[in-house]
Amino acid sequence: MKKKSKKNILFNFILIATIAFFVLAYVGVKLKYDILLKDRTLQEKELKNKNNLQLNLMAHKQSLSTETRIVELASTKLGLVNYLSADQTIIVNKTDIVKLDKKLGGKNE
Repeated sequence: MKKKSKKNILFNFILIATIAFFVLAYVGVKLKYDILLKDRTLQEKELKNKNNLQLNLMAHKQSLSTETRIVELASTKLGLVNYLSADQTIIVNKTDIVKLDKKLGGKNE
């Protein structure tokens, strides 16, 4: 073989090896990128599901804490009665309070 053909073979081998290295590196990076993209998509779905669950739980809490439900439970299960107005009104004059205070002489303090 000639010296020039040896140099050409060596040059072609180095060129092919370099191209193969870059192609394999590109494929490896592309695979890693696809895996990371898939993981990101799955995590976004999981986050959306957790946000929906939190929203559903908040709506359920609000439905359980409505005034109508609480009043209904209090009246049916606990036997409580809802009074909308006072049965009796007591009216006292200010002068009567002052007279009583003078009689007691500040004993109620």
